Amino acid sequence: MTFRMRLTAQAVIDTYRRLEEDVRYRDGWPTVWDMREIDITDLNYDDLSVVAAYDEGGPNRDGFRVGVVASDDAKGVILKILLTIYAADHKQTLQIFPTIDAAKCWVLAR
Repeated sequence: MTFRMRLTAQAVIDTYRRLEEDVRYRDGWPTVWDMREIDITDLNYDDLSVVAAYDEGGPNRDGFRVGVVASDDAKGVILKILLTIYAADHKQTLQIFPTIDAAKCWVLAR
């Protein structure tokens, strides 16, 4: 799944909602999120606080892995914060990678 968006609290919450409605995701679909093209320039502390406070339930994906691809260290740090919040709420493991291939190998290694 490739993400191309300006990262704001509302964009993150809208994405969470779309994922939670996807039956493949709910049923444990091995997932790689390509976030190399997201724009983090407008993201701020308030956005992170809103995302951290957001909790609408969603699927319990206990034990499933999501490999996240980030294009640079700055995006990696921001994504790690956001994804740690998301992973805790959905009981899944996320890890950030520099390439699609590395993420796929990790997600599929069981």
